[in-house]
Amino acid sequence: MIKATTVSPRGLKKPQISALFGLVLGLCMLLICLVYSVTLGAVEIPLDKILTSFIAFDGSYDGLVIQTVRLPRSLIAILVGSALAVSGALMQGLTRNPLADSGNFSKSQSFFSKERSLKFCNQRYFFSLSI
Repeated sequence: MIKATTVSPRGLKKPQISALFGLVLGLCMLLICLVYSVTLGAVEIPLDKILTSFIAFDGSYDGLVIQTVRLPRSLIAILVGSALAVSGALMQGLTRNPLADSGNFSKSQSFFSKERSLKFCNQRYFFSLSI
């Protein structure tokens, strides 16, 4: 098997890391962070209780907290983070600008959305209060 190498300007060869290796490494780090985030909370739950709640659910308090609160919270955080990453990559690809952000499209759009949200808040909450 032939290894892919690149030649630096000084003539030194350095090996390239394949994209598959980077993907596997990133997924392993994501899994480690997922398990760590499930253990964190007001009360730290040990790793063996987390594994038992998935393998043999016994209806204990810790198992219910893991499966109804902590795991959904962590999975939603992963989904939101990946959605933000995809939207940022799309914005950078559409504008062909590696430093793209929402301000690139228009300042008036952000002003318009702020104005609409203020109008909504004024109509909905401030005028409906009975004094």
